[in-house]
Amino acid sequence: DNYIVKLISDKNELTPYAIRCAYERNIEKLEEIIKPLLNHTSSSISSSVAVTILIKNNKNRKSRSVVDNIIQKGNQQDLLSLLLNIQYNPFCIESDDIIDIFIKGDSLIRNNILKILNKRPDVLFFEIIFKALSNPETRKNAKIALISNSYTPYKKRLLSILMNPTSNKNSKIYILRFVDQLESSKIFIDKIILFLKNIDLKIVEETCDTLIRLSKKTDFNKKTFLKINKNIDNLALKIIQLLRFKKSMESERHSELLIDHIKSDIQNLIVIIIKLGTLNNPKVPVEQYIRYIKTNDKNFLSLVLELVESTFTNQAKRVLLPLIDPDSNTNLLGQKFLKETEFNEENILINWIQNSHKWKTVISLEYLLIEEKVSILKNINWEKIYNFDYSFFNSNQIDYLKRNFIDREKLINRKNNMYSILEKTLILKSVELFREIPGEMLSNIAQISDELSLEAEQRIFMEGDHGDSLYIIIDGQVSVIKEKKEIALLGNGKCIGEMALLDQEPRSADAICITACILLKIDQIGFYELMANNQIIMKQIIKLLTKRLRETNKKFTSDLK
Repeated sequence: DNYIVKLISDKNELTPYAIRCAYERNIEKLEEIIKPLLNHTSSSISSSVAVTILIKNNKNRKSRSVVDNIIQKGNQQDLLSLLLNIQYNPFCIESDDIIDIFIKGDSLIRNNILKILNKRPDVLFFEIIFKALSNPETRKNAKIALISNSYTPYKKRLLSILMNPTSNKNSKIYILRFVDQLESSKIFIDKIILFLKNIDLKIVEETCDTLIRLSKKTDFNKKTFLKINKNIDNLALKIIQLLRFKKSMESERHSELLIDHIKSDIQNLIVIIIKLGTLNNPKVPVEQYIRYIKTNDKNFLSLVLELVESTFTNQAKRVLLPLIDPDSNTNLLGQKFLKETEFNEENILINWIQNSHKWKTVISLEYLLIEEKVSILKNINWEKIYNFDYSFFNSNQIDYLKRNFIDREKLINRKNNMYSILEKTLILKSVELFREIPGEMLSNIAQISDELSLEAEQRIFMEGDHGDSLYIIIDGQVSVIKEKKEIALLGNGKCIGEMALLDQEPRSADAICITACILLKIDQIGFYELMANNQIIMKQIIKLLTKRLRETNKKFTSDLK
């Protein structure tokens, strides 16, 4: 105790910690010891003193004045020091001040406020906590604040948002990721199962993972498994419908993004069905089976086939086995399946447009616009299109929609870009670095890319320049020069500067336009943010770098021989 008191009297960077330690140890006459430091020039020290005094006397005017003064000045570092101290007395700051600081603060400030709100539940704070779920930097503490104390109003609001058909897709996904920690009753499980019918496979996938977590906490009854098996059969039929849709699109022009998304949906559906099929046996190492599905690792093929044979309904087996086994000669599309509705391309396109999945909406509509399928466009109920985003289309397409189908008075923000987001996505899809990334995720990269028009002989970058962006050649030719020698001549669809973007090293060569060029530029900051929030993009980058490393090793070994 004497040592801690001495640390307090030393009035240095350790003093605030010593004051908190003294409070926790209940050192006698602590208020008398620390009171002289209430007006100390260091806000870290003065705020720790003020908060400690307010714990015992919440109406102490001088202490209250110190806290209010720090809040009013709004200095981020002083606020951070104050918030660190307030965690020991979460009620010594007004609710309005908490909300105001949260809105104006950075991620560090917000995370400290969320830690305070974990100890101070109030429905008044629900909106700012829920908003923090959407930010990767604050998501963890927001989740803890919402679930750690089982605060009933929070729980009711979360379940209400989840079950509301008009709720934002991302909001539902964030809640599904931890909703099993709020509720595990049989009635609730039945409600969750309903999400397996959602057209958005991201929501279906999150629902599947939620059910897996719930199955490890609660024994599912026979009725629940019957409902899950029925959904498995319906998802298997959805795969058949997608295969028919893909076949019909393969003969059509301008259907690349549709076919890409169909392939992605089929792959995701197989994974979802495998996961659902193992719910009745939590000991099954489902991730090993999923690994085969995603990588086609033949070491797991026999295990996956055995699992499907022994676990799934006959209808699910008829669909899954030919898709999983590359040596199967089964013609899926030549078979008839129970409950399968007659295939109708027009109905699928309209259904994709009139749903809450934005990517399905824009790629289907773009296809109809380019192919001038007016009869289908006329059958669309435009009022059923959710959160339609016009930024994905070019000016001609927007003008056509305004003239014929949408509210002419509606204001649409236009960007004077040469290429639409969808056109940029197709360009990116042709580049090796991005080829394996699904179009839906690639569109996020398209949205952060900028177009550049350069003249012949204009330099893109010089050797030694700071590498903070990569470039994709849309049109033209670029010469890569090292020590006054041309080491590469690159044309349409090629990538320049991607290594510097990833390792932040200086440029290793000059890049000069041989002809007039149009480039897409992707900056480092935006690209890093996308990689941080998207595992598929990150995995593809790692895959490409690994491939290049293997090729280098192979060449090096060959040269040695």
